[in-house]
Amino acid sequence: MVTLLHKGQSFDRESSEAIYKDMIPSVSQLPYEQRLAKLHLWKLEDRRIRADIIELYKSFMDCLLLNSAVSLNVATMIVAEVTL
Repeated sequence: MVTLLHKGQSFDRESSEAIYKDMIPSVSQLPYEQRLAKLHLWKLEDRRIRADIIELYKSFMDCLLLNSAVSLNVATMIVAEVTL
């Protein structure tokens, strides 16, 4: 049985592993590390680090966009004051 996820849902290692084990019976008896290698999956720790890096990138980009918007607003106000 394949479980489809809806937008905004996430799954943990156990549920994703169970999905693959059900889909591919030949890996069900393999140890965790070999199962990951055979299915071309990352270890849970690596996936968490990747997710942290993505969140850090999003935060960084939000800060850059916010700073750019503030700088643009300040520049616009200065130009408006000079032209008065």
